[in-house]
Amino acid sequence: MRPFLSGLFGLVLLSTHMLASPLAAEGISAEIGETGITATRDRLAALPAPDDAERFALAGLRFLGGVEAALQARYDHAFSPEMNMIPVLRLTVPENPAPQPFRADLVRDIFGGLIAEMAAARAQLAAIPEDSDFGLELRPADLWFDIDGDGRRGAGEEFHEVLGMALFARTGFDSGGLEQITIRFDVADSRWLSAYAALIEGVGELVLAYDPTRAIADVMAANQGLAAVNDGQPMLNAMDMNFGRFVDSAVAVQRALAQQPDRDHAARALQRFEEVVRANHDFWRLAAAETDDAMEWIPNARQHSALGLEMPPNAGEEWLKVLDDADRLLKGELLLPYWRLGEGAGLNLRRMFEDPRPVDLFAWVQGIGALPYAETGERISSRSWRSFDRLMQGRGMLFAVLFN
Repeated sequence: MRPFLSGLFGLVLLSTHMLASPLAAEGISAEIGETGITATRDRLAALPAPDDAERFALAGLRFLGGVEAALQARYDHAFSPEMNMIPVLRLTVPENPAPQPFRADLVRDIFGGLIAEMAAARAQLAAIPEDSDFGLELRPADLWFDIDGDGRRGAGEEFHEVLGMALFARTGFDSGGLEQITIRFDVADSRWLSAYAALIEGVGELVLAYDPTRAIADVMAANQGLAAVNDGQPMLNAMDMNFGRFVDSAVAVQRALAQQPDRDHAARALQRFEEVVRANHDFWRLAAAETDDAMEWIPNARQHSALGLEMPPNAGEEWLKVLDDADRLLKGELLLPYWRLGEGAGLNLRRMFEDPRPVDLFAWVQGIGALPYAETGERISSRSWRSFDRLMQGRGMLFAVLFN
C-alpha cells in the first residue's frame, strides 16, 4: 500500500494548474496558494464552457479535493494508529488536540467520497481529445491541503510535508528547492492523471466491496461491553497497552474480509484497474511523440525532468513490459503463483473479482479458499519487474509510483 499512497505526492504535483499562458498559469498557481484547493475548484466548476486547460485543472482539483476531504476526516476524528494500513489513512496529518470520537462508518464514507471525486476527475479528462495542444504550468510550492479546515495555510499542511518524503526519500530531492520549480503539463499528462484517478477509485471500490462498517462496529461494541464488565475502566495491563489496538484492527479486518463481498463493487474495481493500464499506455504513447522539452513532469527519452530526476532513456519501454504483465494478469491470461501449486498452474486474479467470496486467511493458506481460483496455465514471472528495477538502479518501486 505504501507505493499507492506515496504516489499521491505525484498527483499533487500534477493536479492543479489551469490556463494556457505562463502568466495565467502563475496566477492560478498563486490563487491555489492563497485560497486553497476547494475555492479554486469551485470557481472553475462554475465556468459555463471550460476549455481543455480548464478541464484538466478542474480534474486535478477534483482529485486533490477528494484527498483533502479524506485528510480532513482523519484530522477530525480519533483514528487508531493501526488504521495506517489503509490507503490514504496513513498519510501524515497534524495532531488534533480535540478530535471527535471515531465512528464505525467513517472508513466507508471516506472511500465513498474518494470514489465520487475520482470519477468526476476522470469524466473531465475524458473530454480532452488526444490532439489537444494545451500546456499548463504549476509551481509545486503553491500547493497545500486545508487539513484542519480553517481556511488558512498552516504548519503541517504543505504538500511536501504530507506526501513528499514518501515519494522522494531515495532520490536526494531537496524540498527546499520547490520555490524554483515550475512544471508544465500537457495532454499526455492528462492520461497519466486519469490512470491515477482510476487506481484510487479501484482501491476505493475494493474497500467498499468488503465494507468494514459492521466489523468495526462489532469491535467497538465488544470493547464497550468489556469496559462495562470492568466497571467502566479501561484495561491498563501492559499486554493491552502494547497490543490491544493492533488486535482490534486485525479483528476488524478479518471480520470484514469474512463477509460476502459486494459483487458490483468488486466488478467496478476490476474495471478501474483495467482502466489504469489502458490510460497508462495512452500516456506513454503520447509522451513518446512529444518533440518539445519544456518543464516536463515525466520526460521521454529526448526530454528532461523539471524535477531534475535522472532516468535512463529506455525507462518507458521497460515499464511498458511491466504494464503488459499486469494487463495479462487482470485478463486472466497469466496466473498468480501459489505455494501449493507447481509450474504450469496458479490462481486466476480476474475470477477473484468476477466471483468474489468471503476470505478466510487460514483457509487461503491451506488451500480451501484458493481452490475456486486455481487452474492450469502460464504463471506471471518477475522477469519484467527485475529488468525494470535493475535499469532504475534498485529504485524500481519509486519510479513505479511516479510512472503509475
